[in-house]
Amino acid sequence: MNLRYLSWLLVVAAAIVMSPAFARLQASTPDPVPAAAFKPREVLAAFMEAVDRGELRVFGKVVERSMITPRRVEFIYDLYDLAPSIKVYSRFAQPIPVPGQDNCEARAVGALMSADGHIIDTEVHIWMGHEECSE
Repeated sequence: MNLRYLSWLLVVAAAIVMSPAFARLQASTPDPVPAAAFKPREVLAAFMEAVDRGELRVFGKVVERSMITPRRVEFIYDLYDLAPSIKVYSRFAQPIPVPGQDNCEARAVGALMSADGHIIDTEVHIWMGHEECSE
């Protein structure tokens, strides 16, 4: 009886390993980059240098160092790209009103960093008041 269960287990295991879905998953998953290769404090220092150079802009205005409090360094892994993206998430010391919108304010910003320490993209995190934002 144990031989029958062992045979059945081997058949199921072989079917899983040889399935096309398993092969595609294996082929498209990149090798992970070791976490020790990233140094969040160095990323933060490069981000603050970029802020001091005037690279962080929100609603067309330069954001100064005193206006933000960095909270997180995020390493974002795309399943089809070997190099992770690096983003720094910061909260504004004082919320920034959203131009042309009532009841809305920007409370945080995420800045995507390039490998050479420049801000290449930003996303603003907007909170609505009790009512929806309106013009």
